[in-house]
Amino acid sequence: GSDWPMDELDTKSRHRDLHDAITFGNHKGATKKQDLLRKLCEKDVVHGYALPLPLAKMTKIPNALMAPMNIMSQNTIDEHGRIVEKDRLTHDQSYKFSSDTSVNSRIDKALLFPCMFGSCIKRLANWAVAARRKFPQARI
Repeated sequence: GSDWPMDELDTKSRHRDLHDAITFGNHKGATKKQDLLRKLCEKDVVHGYALPLPLAKMTKIPNALMAPMNIMSQNTIDEHGRIVEKDRLTHDQSYKFSSDTSVNSRIDKALLFPCMFGSCIKRLANWAVAARRKFPQARI
């Protein structure tokens, strides 16, 4: 797991937000593609990224919060260096329910561990994509 320094949400607001989340469900991108949603969720479970729980039990878990899921298309590179579209499961941690707060809005960014190589990673990723396009048969 990980530890995120964030402002606490009082119990009443937390319960109200949890009820709102259960009622709201997921974003349209996920609800319109139920088969794909199931496939992506199963993939996350198999890889140990997710633990599905029955909605009816969520209110029994102390301090539980939920975020709506969505499915977004993004580009990736296949084994031949071609850019191909890929569907990705997302969790909207910026979505605000009744408390008018979200996980992202409550994070104390000043207490987060600094990302020292953020720009370097972007440059390396861009270089790798450019190299793959220019030299599709070469090992990079």
